[in-house]
Amino acid sequence: MNVGPEQSADRMTIFNQALSNFQQHANGGSFSTDDVGSFIERTWMHVPPALVLEAIDKVLEQTKSQESHSHYSMASAEGSVALRSPYELRLFQLLPVLEELDKDKAESLLRDDAELQAQLKKYPKGMESLTSQGNIYSYGITDDDSPKAAEGMATQQVAEQIRQRMMEIAKESEKDPAQAMADALGLPVQGPSQDSPRAQLLSEIAKGAVKNKPSVAKSALDEILKIEDQLTPQQIAGIANLPKIYLDLGDEDGARKALKPLLKAAAKIYAHDTDADDPNKAFKGTWPSADLWRRCIQVAAKISPSLAEEIIGEIPDPEIAASERVDFASSLLRASGDPVVVSECRKNGSSYNFSD
Repeated sequence: MNVGPEQSADRMTIFNQALSNFQQHANGGSFSTDDVGSFIERTWMHVPPALVLEAIDKVLEQTKSQESHSHYSMASAEGSVALRSPYELRLFQLLPVLEELDKDKAESLLRDDAELQAQLKKYPKGMESLTSQGNIYSYGITDDDSPKAAEGMATQQVAEQIRQRMMEIAKESEKDPAQAMADALGLPVQGPSQDSPRAQLLSEIAKGAVKNKPSVAKSALDEILKIEDQLTPQQIAGIANLPKIYLDLGDEDGARKALKPLLKAAAKIYAHDTDADDPNKAFKGTWPSADLWRRCIQVAAKISPSLAEEIIGEIPDPEIAASERVDFASSLLRASGDPVVVSECRKNGSSYNFSD
């Protein structure tokens, strides 16, 4: 579902839906880059201030009401922070927005928390300050009463080592893509978290080498396809740009081949979206499966409109198929660069993200 700048009513509807889903499915002890707090950070300038203030109040109130002894640590290329509770984490995340809309209230909430004052003095834009040069690469939760705290720290250390190696190889790829690709093949297929370091970096190398080293780009893409059966559907969705890179290389057959694992992944993600025990209660047009089908259809249309129609015809959900058909028809008439909301609303929480 595309939401252009002129569609303020649609933006407000999506914003309200995200807030409502958070209230119904909130997990106060969790944080991710696509949860409701992050959603507010990204969208607050596009909806009325009163609505944003209401959302911040509800998020802070609900988080504060949930008992938790969790402590959080986050690190990025810009530095690191340590936060003592889910409520303090949300303050760190949302106070910069609140300061723009209601400075007096922001100062009131911060007045009695000297440690958080120091954190925000160092990082005045909160999470945005940490991610100005890239993503948060290390995120940990510890609980003083949890026997898994040491295990979590060890996993975090491994993740940091892999991240450092990925950064080294990514930098190397700027000067020597071929050697970088060879080094990327030494990365694990599965990382400590839910990502695939090897697939992720090979995709980045391929994208960067299209113009100057097309043979390296193609080799990197081919290496990803060799391990596609070892990747989860979500990991495959994370490298959904593979068919487009093949097309950028002028390799239509490669693009068609790369579409196949994406379509398989979309079907599996759809099965998860429709899980009877814990279905995705977000609007169908924003489901992860619908988004992946959309991206497949977009690149298929560049190969052949009939291929795009074939993919739409194989979507098992009539409502999603109808939505994809409308979106496909619109794309034939005009290019659309608006971001698309991707949502999951489950028993244990909700997440919201934007997809290109």
